[in-house]
Amino acid sequence: MLPDNTLNAPLLTAERAVSSSPRVWCLPLIATLTLHASAAGLIYLGWQPQPPPPPEAARSIKTQLVVMPSSAAQPPMPERPEPEPKAVPAAVPEPVVESEPVTPPVTAPVAAPPAKTPSQQTSVATPPDATAIARKQAEQQRQRELAQQQEAEAQAHQAAEALAQARQQAAEREAARQRAAEAAAKAAEVSSYTPLTKAAPDYPRRALSRRLEGDCTVEYTVLPDGRVSDPQIVPGACEEQIFVRPSLAAAKDFVYQPRMINGQPVAVPGVRNTFRYRLETVSRP
Repeated sequence: MLPDNTLNAPLLTAERAVSSSPRVWCLPLIATLTLHASAAGLIYLGWQPQPPPPPEAARSIKTQLVVMPSSAAQPPMPERPEPEPKAVPAAVPEPVVESEPVTPPVTAPVAAPPAKTPSQQTSVATPPDATAIARKQAEQQRQRELAQQQEAEAQAHQAAEALAQARQQAAEREAARQRAAEAAAKAAEVSSYTPLTKAAPDYPRRALSRRLEGDCTVEYTVLPDGRVSDPQIVPGACEEQIFVRPSLAAAKDFVYQPRMINGQPVAVPGVRNTFRYRLETVSRP
């Protein structure tokens, strides 16, 4: 039995029409390539699927007991016919629109308004009090007068101290001058104190043979009776040692007139005498 080609003729015609049209096979290919390219681009850009939102917290329901009146007081409620269930259409998945992460714009910090300086701050001028100004001026004048008085007192005190110091120095100089004058007068008196008996010393023979000359100073004390006590050679005042012995021997034989003070004879210490040893030159005819 041969198949009935009359029924299959439209199908064969449609297949030949579809196979012969390029849109039929190009459109699916282009869509497939586009989806693959989009997926590869998202993976390259680091796209990650967003996590699902967290589940909402369970809500608690509070119930309250309500006392209803008896059924005799109220008429029975008519029963409502239950509605027939409607057919719920199947949920169609919504297309997921993928977008690149948007970087929030950086906003510059708002600068705080500059603080007002003391010169810019407004102040309310109050009229000055004449009594307070006068009191302040009087106080300042009193302080100036007190400072001037203290300065004058300090200057007077310094001048008095300087005058007293000058007087003290003048008195000390006068006392020193008097002491020096007394010492000079005493030294002059002692130096001019000549003995009543004064014998020349013997010239040593060795000095004559060696033709030596020189000076020798002796210091001693004149006793109240006029005699010499404890003659000593002044250190460094005898040029030759050979003249020491005859000088001391000659000084012991000196006799002075006693020194009288208030009618009483006193001892005179520190009397000095210088012996000069010189050779006389004899001129021959």
